[in-house]
Amino acid sequence: IQIWINYLNDAAIRELLGENGTIVNMIYRAVCDWNPRTDTITVDSWLHPWLRLPLMFETFKQKIFPQVSNKLTIALEYWHPSDDSAKIVLLPWHNIFDHESWNEIIVRNILPKLQLCLVNEFIVNPLDQNIDPFNWLSSWFDIIPISFIVILLENYFFPQWIKVLQLSNSPNFDEICDWYQSWKSLFPEILIHNYRIRQQFNNALKLMESFV
Repeated sequence: IQIWINYLNDAAIRELLGENGTIVNMIYRAVCDWNPRTDTITVDSWLHPWLRLPLMFETFKQKIFPQVSNKLTIALEYWHPSDDSAKIVLLPWHNIFDHESWNEIIVRNILPKLQLCLVNEFIVNPLDQNIDPFNWLSSWFDIIPISFIVILLENYFFPQWIKVLQLSNSPNFDEICDWYQSWKSLFPEILIHNYRIRQQFNNALKLMESFV
């Protein structure tokens, strides 16, 4: 196709690669037949190369991408944050889908599961800390919009974290400082510099100062 495209007129290109073109319809049927739960070959591996052809990105945006999004939603129905396969499947689409479509996938399929994980599985326990649920969340920091991450942390991480700090009985200040720094070190710079996250850590520092 790439070789012959230079020899075709606009009408022929549209006949092949337009929204209702022969090739696009074949690709659409292939996406409809794709089963993300069982197929071992990811859909991006055979869809993305087509995007290098004229007209294809806009055509895919209108006709193919919505079907891909629907299929991804089906695949993520029973996903648990401990399973990193979801990110592997979604990552190739991070810079392909527009912001609205990407955010819809995240809000619909990923954020609710991360929220449930923080509510049901994450416990702040300085004596026996299981860090796994937090790591499952943090693995998404690079591809989930920061505004969504901040909301999750404000509502489901920091309240519990601050409460444990408040309930410390006769705390050893050096141990508390180490505990504070160990948690803060798990946050990337982009979150540390976020005003709302910085406020949470500042509130913890003020509370720690009352222990001195």
